[in-house]
Amino acid sequence: MNIRFTVTLALLLALATVSQATIIEFDGMAGNTNTTIPTTFGSNVSSNIAGATVSNGATTNIALAWAGGGPKGWEVYVGGSYWAAMEDSSGKIGQMEYPTAASPNTITFTVGADATLKLNSVDIGMATDKHDTYYWDVTISEVGGAEVFSTLTAAMDGDGSSGVKAMTVPLNYTGTLGTDYVLAFNDVDGLGNDTIDTNGGAIDNLSFNQIPDPPVDPDPPVDPDPPVDPDPPVNPNPKPAGIVLVEAHRGNSRFAPENTVASINAAAGVADLTEFDVRVSSDGKLVLMHDSSVNRTTNGSGNVSSMTLAQLQALDAGSWKSASFVGEQVPTLTEAMDAAIAANIEPLVERKAGSAAAYHAEFVAEGFNPADFRVISFDSNFLRDLNALDSAYQLGYLGSGTITQTLIDSLLAKGIDFLDWGHGSINQAAVDLVYANGMELHAWTVNSEARMQQLIDFGIDGITTDDPALLRTLVPVPEPATMSLLALGGLSLLRRRRAA
Repeated sequence: MNIRFTVTLALLLALATVSQATIIEFDGMAGNTNTTIPTTFGSNVSSNIAGATVSNGATTNIALAWAGGGPKGWEVYVGGSYWAAMEDSSGKIGQMEYPTAASPNTITFTVGADATLKLNSVDIGMATDKHDTYYWDVTISEVGGAEVFSTLTAAMDGDGSSGVKAMTVPLNYTGTLGTDYVLAFNDVDGLGNDTIDTNGGAIDNLSFNQIPDPPVDPDPPVDPDPPVDPDPPVNPNPKPAGIVLVEAHRGNSRFAPENTVASINAAAGVADLTEFDVRVSSDGKLVLMHDSSVNRTTNGSGNVSSMTLAQLQALDAGSWKSASFVGEQVPTLTEAMDAAIAANIEPLVERKAGSAAAYHAEFVAEGFNPADFRVISFDSNFLRDLNALDSAYQLGYLGSGTITQTLIDSLLAKGIDFLDWGHGSINQAAVDLVYANGMELHAWTVNSEARMQQLIDFGIDGITTDDPALLRTLVPVPEPATMSLLALGGLSLLRRRRAA
């Protein structure tokens, strides 16, 4: 059974001073006890319950609401040795009881108009009686919209034989003003397939901050004679200011069903690239699907990895979006790439599951020119393996959080060409650091016009968005001379047809 819990967040992109972190800690109760977590635990004040405490009650403008996914939902549990890795030998944790992909465990954060929320980190652990290997796929998405953060943990298991028993997962994500988010934890196997049946997962020490809205000076002072820098710094980014690749998220998913040929075609004439997500069917075919199951975006149910290509393509992948798309199929990777290239859009292939060998085999068999598309993944080792098969591939590492020189050095050593980063972590210093190392920096997923413009001003190379038409109003199609200059700077917008 899938284990997932989601945390809905309202976040503000702000550089204001952050308040002291609030931490929800499960400190247990007498005896071996399971007790349901109250729906409104932690709302607006530093309220405590039997078995759990809220420290540093600074989040007075944030209301929490806990909802269960399975029949038991969220529980406070103290069971001694079962959760020894979480808190020494006390084993006091917040346990998820049989949630499902369709009905996950959730914590909703409702933020006041003059405040915002920053999610810092959370501890994850496995029960000692769970001996299989698990990975936690941790994502943050805009409510009803784009995914903005994702990371895959190291291998975990309850007895430590094939992975760690518990870990702290750093999130370090601050979002956009007025936008709600969902933080999801999903247990997957080593290939990213959502196929594991367990209730052996738990959290503890959920850390977050309330960030007050920075004050605005109604009458800022004006420097009548600002100093002139006699030796201004050189911009390490050689491309013209304001030129950004427009990248449609899952196709033009605002107007057509995501990850379909219809959504790719809807991006024609608007986007430079179209991103789509790729998984593997039970008979080894690479197909488009963001989620590990088909439940959300088709009329069927079940995991992609447990269905054949024929079964997947018999589903209706369009009617959930609109009656106009009834009968839209789940496309294969080749069908999606053909549609994009025919529409003069560069494919941006996000690997959700599958081996590097499988992708390489299809690219070669179908005659795709590595110069015509890009591949991105949250798994840097997958990208390393793909680079080893053909160094001509254009490879991007998906991530979020602070960009460091150590990270860049590691990616360069694996043959990775660019970073595709959660936009909430990107500032001018990050852009400058990436460009100083000769790499590109792209941002995902941005739907706010103000944030788009800020990233453009930073000198970002590309922006993934659910609204490519909005971004296009800020980024006109370059003139031919500008396109030649872009190519010299390592960022080419030229569209090349697939090799014969």
